[in-house]
Amino acid sequence: MQRQFLHSILPAKQIWHGAAPYCLSGLLLASTGCSQAKPPEVNLNLQVEPAGRSGVYSVSGNTNLPDQSRITVSAIRYLSPSQTAPLATGGLSPQLQSQLTYTVLSRQDVVVNQGKWQTSLNLWQVAPNGQFREGWQINQSELKIPTTPAPDVVFLATFEPEGQPPTIQQKIQEQGIQLEGNLARFTTDGQRYLQISQALPVPLPTGKTTPPTLTTADINGGWGDRSQITTPEKSAPANSKPTASANTSQTTAPLSPDQLLR
Repeated sequence: MQRQFLHSILPAKQIWHGAAPYCLSGLLLASTGCSQAKPPEVNLNLQVEPAGRSGVYSVSGNTNLPDQSRITVSAIRYLSPSQTAPLATGGLSPQLQSQLTYTVLSRQDVVVNQGKWQTSLNLWQVAPNGQFREGWQINQSELKIPTTPAPDVVFLATFEPEGQPPTIQQKIQEQGIQLEGNLARFTTDGQRYLQISQALPVPLPTGKTTPPTLTTADINGGWGDRSQITTPEKSAPANSKPTASANTSQTTAPLSPDQLLR
């Protein structure tokens, strides 16, 4: 069918024996005119490297998502309630997988600008005694169970189509970007999202600095030191009249003329 279509455009001698350049160009245009361009698949990559400060990592990437698209960048560490560190979920027993949990060390929202995005994540916090810790280490006493951290930290870049502004959703449809492929994930509710990850060995924090100044929110679950709270004395209303004391002293002295006239 394609050969018959080409014959209707150019004479047979020009197709098979013609030496003129325009014959070849016409052949290429005609052969590609019937094919449709494949819609572009979404492209999202991730690069992680130390930022030069202890506990801080630079996370960046490229994407063909529209500018102003919102991407959530997170760093998580898996925790296991056993003496064995969770190296990989695939190598754990089903019982241990059900007990496996993770803690979010840091999270930032970034915006795509000219096909690129970048942010920094600080994985360290300062404990009340001034020691550098991850968040789960500071709250470990509240867990009531021993936990063993994984040696790796997983860095994630997540794009949620449902959480984008309407203008971004419209641009994705206009550009025909297919939100499919290896990056596609689904929530328990069936909502699609895109996610890419990279795992790096990250040691636990070490060192110490000046302890932070405690605020009311840091004491007694945000209630502060209740022993320092004083109850203000109630003041009498401005238009109130003084009342006679119940402990008026008694006397046997005779009443004065003024008292008799009351």
